[in-house]
Amino acid sequence: MKKYFLLFSFCLILVVCISQIPNISNQLAEECYTLSVVNGEAIESVSCKGVIEEAYDGFIARVQISEEDINRVKVGQMTEVSCKALGKKTLRGKVKELSNYAYKVVYGGVNITVIDAVIDFEEDYEGLKSGYSVTAEIIYTELKNANILPFEGVAQEKNGRYYVYRIDDNWAVKEYVDIAFEDEKGAVVLGECNFKTICEEPQKLSGDFVRIKNVGDN
Repeated sequence: MKKYFLLFSFCLILVVCISQIPNISNQLAEECYTLSVVNGEAIESVSCKGVIEEAYDGFIARVQISEEDINRVKVGQMTEVSCKALGKKTLRGKVKELSNYAYKVVYGGVNITVIDAVIDFEEDYEGLKSGYSVTAEIIYTELKNANILPFEGVAQEKNGRYYVYRIDDNWAVKEYVDIAFEDEKGAVVLGECNFKTICEEPQKLSGDFVRIKNVGDN
């Protein structure tokens, strides 16, 4: 009986050890374009629309914030305002005031509840007129040295986990990443990342280690 028990224990240990062996692709090489991880400024913001109004000491922007976004907006937050009448110029300002009341408006045939916010500009911008329409980005997260992954280099499993294939010599190594948020530049990594180059379209690769041949950089 002891003999069979030892044999069973050995087999169990062997199965556990085998299960820990990385899944190495049996293909000799996969073609893979490479993408660079960008380090730079990343922002998370609430987008809203409104109009320019004339105040006693200059112009302000009065914008409508959806009730779904209002919990992320606070007085004092920086804003970037664009106005079609002024072309590509970006107007900088801060949230000066939030209304105590909400009301309903119709956007695209749908009733939504909004809260008014007043944006005070950093300076007296020339060319503003009362009634001009504006779009404002109210910034509630701003990272100066964020690691940003190009969208084309990030994939998601069915369980919701994000992953990339980082480049390690002639191998693509699967690595899971935590995404803090997405901005227009790409997916912002939560915390540090220990790689600078990743594969494009990682969903086309399989296995923990895939031998690759680089055919170009994007």
